[in-house]
Amino acid sequence: MLDLATRARKRARHVPDGEAILDLVTSARMKRALVRAAGDGEIPLATIVPEIAASFPSAVGDMRVRQLVGLAVNAVLIEAGFVVAKPKNRFSGCPPFQFGATFRRPEAGPVQGLVERLVAALTPEEAESAYRLLGKRLGRR
Repeated sequence: MLDLATRARKRARHVPDGEAILDLVTSARMKRALVRAAGDGEIPLATIVPEIAASFPSAVGDMRVRQLVGLAVNAVLIEAGFVVAKPKNRFSGCPPFQFGATFRRPEAGPVQGLVERLVAALTPEEAESAYRLLGKRLGRR
């Protein structure tokens, strides 16, 4: 199974202005805005849609563009350590975009805390080895 960032890059090739839109959504400035909004309990998509609509007015009504933006936002936030709290929240401000997810930080349970401490203690070589082993266990190559 492909990770979300890889899926977004592949999808961008088949969407009008897709690569430029993906570059905008994954820029450092937009990532900061998305993480800030998610941390505040807002709909992150709603914070960046006005700029996307202003930068790509002809493409923003295309369903493929909306799907790409949603996928990219999801990839950015999951990479930043968030999980989806509620997948479908209605918002206004940019009519083609009507729904967006809210995100939250996962609660660290005892097992997750243990795994994080173990991973933090690994050397880069040990981390690479663990990554390969886990990939095999999960059926990824």
